[in-house]
Amino acid sequence: DVVRAEVAAMGGRIDTESMPGKGTRFTISLPLTLAVTQVVLVRTGHHLFAVPSVMVEQVRQTRAGDLNAAYEAGLMRWQERDYPIHFLPRLLGDPQMQPQAQKHTPVLLVRSGTQRAAIHVDELVGNQEVVVKNIGPQLARVIGIAGATVLGDGRIVLILNPVPLALQALSAGRHGGAEADAAV
Repeated sequence: DVVRAEVAAMGGRIDTESMPGKGTRFTISLPLTLAVTQVVLVRTGHHLFAVPSVMVEQVRQTRAGDLNAAYEAGLMRWQERDYPIHFLPRLLGDPQMQPQAQKHTPVLLVRSGTQRAAIHVDELVGNQEVVVKNIGPQLARVIGIAGATVLGDGRIVLILNPVPLALQALSAGRHGGAEADAAV
């Protein structure tokens, strides 16, 4: 309880996984503070976000028909694992933003601990090494924000952990996805 409370106070979480006769595994995830890390820069609409590269298991360039099928099923399947699919702006509280219509759409398959999610974005901008800045106490407890960085051109970009955002959307009963016909 004490460890869980301290980890939660720092904006982290503890995942437990028990197997009868084998034991229990505790995975402690803490937010990034001031560090240099690799991120994947993504764009949705006019907004740029960063996702830590260590969280990204796979980037898929998904055809419109496959993307629609994934939204209808509520998930993408990769290497025999299910990834609940979400359009990133929906997870960030923007239900009005529509995905950009394109022939192939990037979807990031991300993992944090034992949790997984498929994150649909408009554009994959690329990988970059960034300095992670502490976001301060005002945003430290906001779910899904791991930090921020300043790009070379002066833009401030939030570094996201989209997995807790996806879990929050699922537990709230929100799909978090784009309309299937809007993905085409």
